[in-house]
Amino acid sequence: MINGINSYSSYNYTSTFNNAPNIKSSNVVNDNSNLVSDKSQAINKVLGYGVDKDGYFTSDFNEAAGIPKDYKIHSNTMQSFLKTEANGTFQSYKNIDIAKTLGNAYKIVSQLLEKSPELSSKQSFSKEDLANYFPQNYRIDKQSGEVKQLYSYDEIKQISQSGGFKNISSNESIVPSFFTMDNEQGSTPKPFDTNILSKGYFKIDAKQYTDENGKLTKAGLLVGFLSKNVHTGITPKPLISGETTIWGKIQGLDEILSQSEVNSLDKALSGTLNLTNPKAVATFLEAMNDTDIQSFKEKMQELKSPQDNNGKSIMELIEEVIGKHLKLLLNNENKVKRSLDMKV
Repeated sequence: MINGINSYSSYNYTSTFNNAPNIKSSNVVNDNSNLVSDKSQAINKVLGYGVDKDGYFTSDFNEAAGIPKDYKIHSNTMQSFLKTEANGTFQSYKNIDIAKTLGNAYKIVSQLLEKSPELSSKQSFSKEDLANYFPQNYRIDKQSGEVKQLYSYDEIKQISQSGGFKNISSNESIVPSFFTMDNEQGSTPKPFDTNILSKGYFKIDAKQYTDENGKLTKAGLLVGFLSKNVHTGITPKPLISGETTIWGKIQGLDEILSQSEVNSLDKALSGTLNLTNPKAVATFLEAMNDTDIQSFKEKMQELKSPQDNNGKSIMELIEEVIGKHLKLLLNNENKVKRSLDMKV
């Protein structure tokens, strides 16, 4: 299970705020309606942080995330994020610090806004604002995380037509602000979709991030950035902060783990694993979704088979396990269905 660190409530906490009226925001910076409620005014706790009567996190969440008080984050958003993370056969994180994760996204978004004069003083943005002034791509230092330069859509199109970026340092990356699937080879880059709260990694309720004029709030821009980019691998460092599973470590998501340690995990998967029965598949899944490296290596050794592996790669092995796991789930579902039919 993936929880918020120091969580008082799991990701599947049944929210009482789904039908609460959305707080109207103003474009005046000092208007209190733009600010999160003080933590002393919290009426409940969700994922370890206070929430106000409308379900928005109180000031303790913003303090933990390192984001200003005029970024109002709805608790449903982070619950949706964690719920999505918990789905799937393999999980990359055992625990996720939701505040630090959003803070990582803010470190980039805040720079993009600061370096965009037409947007830096705004509290909310129209689609035209985003289309005309928010950068299409940016150049960022991989180590420091400093955004060095912004590129508009027209600039990106021109660079693409001129043969691509040149004289980019090996310590720098050119990154799209909102990830979209790659265009066909040789085609002209497409501008990002200004409906940034839709078609992301996790579900976001747009009403909770729309002001009385129908504009996107700064908080909406932030959670949209996280949802579009969280698992794309395009940011210099992972946006998620938390305890990585073995699967996450193999993907290189653990910044503390050295490359040699990652290689040792790959080596533990070399050879053929005997995954011919449900118990073996369950053991493999449990080991991949756990965090203990030594235990993982021991379990993989127990699953070793003397048979030839036919040169299967790690990803081929993963796909095989997923297929077998889904087949087991389907068989169990059919058994339950037959049992119910017999009782009727």
